[in-house]
Amino acid sequence: MLTASVSGDIFASPSAKQILACIQLAAFHAAPAQQPRDVLIVINNYTGDRLNFGRAVEQARALHPALRVTSVLVADDVSLLARPSMVGPRGLGGNIFVCKVLGAYAAAGGTLDRAKALGDAPVANVRSVGVALGHCRIPGRDDPSADDGGIPPSQVELGLGLHNEPGVRRAPLSALRRDARHGSPPEMTASERTGKGMLRKRIFERMAEGRA
Repeated sequence: MLTASVSGDIFASPSAKQILACIQLAAFHAAPAQQPRDVLIVINNYTGDRLNFGRAVEQARALHPALRVTSVLVADDVSLLARPSMVGPRGLGGNIFVCKVLGAYAAAGGTLDRAKALGDAPVANVRSVGVALGHCRIPGRDDPSADDGGIPPSQVELGLGLHNEPGVRRAPLSALRRDARHGSPPEMTASERTGKGMLRKRIFERMAEGRA
């Protein structure tokens, strides 16, 4: 599905140095130095990731003028749309769809420009909201109790982030099925509920036009 992947410490973005090494591996492994592979990077929308991946892309372009590298930014979380944010929606489950689509397209010999358009199309239309039974636990540490901010056994947290960022609210576990039937998180706008969460026909129109 992916040519290469890079991760940082727990709850932290990889460094720009690590990301640059990953880009170089994807571009130059078993490839002529004068003809590196094109590289498309899939980034989840978090502050640290955007900063470090952005720096690494700039460094790669400066070090290797023949290298073509661009990125797709995944931002599908809609649980906190009503709250002001400098970064915007977080990247969550939509990342899997984007990686699957782009991995298949790249394996079929697609071009970088069309892969970029094909990645941006689902990003613009996929929406998600997380529901958590508990916080992500750092190995070697105990789960936080309810008194320490942990989620009680009888509740779930809507919109909890991948790194334990606070969600939008907590609700009884018994209400989970009712919320699922409702089909939209509590702070989703009317425009979000009426179709932005589905892949639209324009993704196919782009492909028919040769732009995806």
